[in-house]
Amino acid sequence: MSVLLRSHFRRKLRTWLSLVLASSLSLLLLNSACVPTDRQVTLRFIVPQLEVGIWQEIIQAFQASDEGEGITVELDTSAIPDDPDDTDSIRRAYVSSLEADDPADYDLIYSDIIWVPELAGAGWLEDLSDDFSEEDRQDFLPQEIELGQYEDRLYRIPFRSDAGVLYYRQDLLDLIDESPPDSFDDLLRISQTLQAMGEVRTGYLWQGRESEALIAVFAEVLASYGGFWIDPSTTEAAVGLDQPAALEAVSFLRETLAQGVSPLNVLGYSEAETRERFMNAEAVFMRNWPNAWAEVNGEASRVQGRVGMMPMVSATGQAEDRKACHGGWGFSIAHNSRHKQAALAAIKFFTDTPTQRQFTLGYSGMPSRHRLFFDPQVVAEHGHYPDLLEIVQADGTWVARPPVPEYPQASCILQRALGTALDLSVSSDAIAEVMTAAAAETRWLLGEEGVDLPDSWRSGCLNAGEA
Repeated sequence: MSVLLRSHFRRKLRTWLSLVLASSLSLLLLNSACVPTDRQVTLRFIVPQLEVGIWQEIIQAFQASDEGEGITVELDTSAIPDDPDDTDSIRRAYVSSLEADDPADYDLIYSDIIWVPELAGAGWLEDLSDDFSEEDRQDFLPQEIELGQYEDRLYRIPFRSDAGVLYYRQDLLDLIDESPPDSFDDLLRISQTLQAMGEVRTGYLWQGRESEALIAVFAEVLASYGGFWIDPSTTEAAVGLDQPAALEAVSFLRETLAQGVSPLNVLGYSEAETRERFMNAEAVFMRNWPNAWAEVNGEASRVQGRVGMMPMVSATGQAEDRKACHGGWGFSIAHNSRHKQAALAAIKFFTDTPTQRQFTLGYSGMPSRHRLFFDPQVVAEHGHYPDLLEIVQADGTWVARPPVPEYPQASCILQRALGTALDLSVSSDAIAEVMTAAAAETRWLLGEEGVDLPDSWRSGCLNAGEA
């Protein structure tokens, strides 16, 4: 073969090899672009209706950040119930996703604090203990971290906190030269005085609808009388619904109805109805959550600038007996998530100080980070927050609902018992029977041996935890 021919052949071979290499490289790049990674994913979760607007702003901020590069976050608005106080529908949607063998519909679980034992106990949440060091946890309120744990492992990172508080009309108290009440008796007496004067139609508004809101109300009153619902710290979880303190708690709530201090309609009220009537200047006192403050003092409120906030009063009138039911929401990762690293990046962004500040200013809920109660921007908008922190951090003030995996069924049993016991047509003897039966069913639910359920009591709650 001539030199010229060999040279021509080598040039042809090099050209052919270059084309093959370029084609292979292009195919490789094309295929790699189609492989999903944790930086090219969509995360979905559900929030309560009233939070949708502020969450859309937070999600936009995350997606524009370095932490959110390549991650899309969606709110599943189709799963958000129309009732702003209906959180159980949200829980059921999450449970349905968590139970599935297929990859999760929701990688992020935005969780009410009372769901953690149920979801973690079922093995449905990722253990986050190694992803958040002790240093990472230090600025969170200690109770929030504690209640995000199950069997000493961390499954939920706090986002916003909550505590039951008492709102009062300062202008009406000034009118009769009264200080805010210390005891249940004070609350009844002041209410009746102002009602008799014709200043208000209602003395005290609280949430009496058979829902988790009623549980929170009852838990505060029960604890103030020195009672308890379920104590899981004992070897065989103790139940106190048939003890004298539980009957005293029911008696106080019935007394507000019997004396006309609270309207009978309150038995159908949730947070929204009580807030609307208080804003309409219909009552002296209201039990609610801190996030009601913004609306109560908003332009649409007839009591704007005339309202105070304090811990719930107590049975004894002693400050140490004032109780506030602990609420709050936080983030977990679904055990069947395909995008755990992306979900973790989102949680760290959402629960960090700047995002919690944005949420607190936009929603008026309590943050879960200690420093934000004194943050200049937050205090400029909500001057009562430093005092609010004192309310919830006072020794023994916060009442936690029982952290047991069977919580949905236990709550259902108590809701239905209270629904019967608060009916004024029910006799005292019948109330005792109802609470005794509810205690027995709760003991049976928790696995206590030798418990006989009364034939007269079948709450229908034992499947309440199912999606």
